Amino acid sequence: MEARIEQVRPDDFVISEPLLDGVVRRLVTGEPLRLSFAPDSPVHLEGETQALGRFKISSASETPIYGYRLAIPAKLREVAFRSASRWRIGLDMAREVELYPHDQEVPIRGVVQSVGLSGMQVRVHKLRPRLLRDQRVRLVTYLPSPVGEVNRMVSIKRVRSDPSSRMRVVSLRFDRSLPGLGELLEEVKRKRSGFRKAS
Repeated sequence: MEARIEQVRPDDFVISEPLLDGVVRRLVTGEPLRLSFAPDSPVHLEGETQALGRFKISSASETPIYGYRLAIPAKLREVAFRSASRWRIGLDMAREVELYPHDQEVPIRGVVQSVGLSGMQVRVHKLRPRLLRDQRVRLVTYLPSPVGEVNRMVSIKRVRSDPSSRMRVVSLRFDRSLPGLGELLEEVKRKRSGFRKAS
């Protein structure tokens, strides 16, 4: 499940309604949960919490936003970012993407949000037809050298909403690694390291 932290208070914190595969997942009061978030990559923080009940969040519009109160974890532990990390692609490298579900001639169009050794995240405006978890689709895009053109079958890992942009984020899983992708990610990493040192 994925959610956004809306408020942090002395005895609890408030999250938006969590999404699981793009669908709102209701929480039961007292339900135990494991919280994981990344305030500063490459370190994630994890801790045990539980749902304390539904909560109405005030908003600028007249329509209230609903979320949930969660208990503050007794302790947080650091968890290293997974080895097959997903490097965020900058806007200057954003690439258009076409997703072709089975027997569909008209693609779902979007842009690459992030890419890693094991998969890719794509932002799309419209999701018609609906994509389901583990569904197979054809991915067509073009990444910088040495990867180049990508035209292959991939699997849908999850679909979620992006509240900040009102778009959908589709997570794709590669069945096998893309030739040249490791070299591309290392090059992106080197450029960013050099930029941070220069600044």
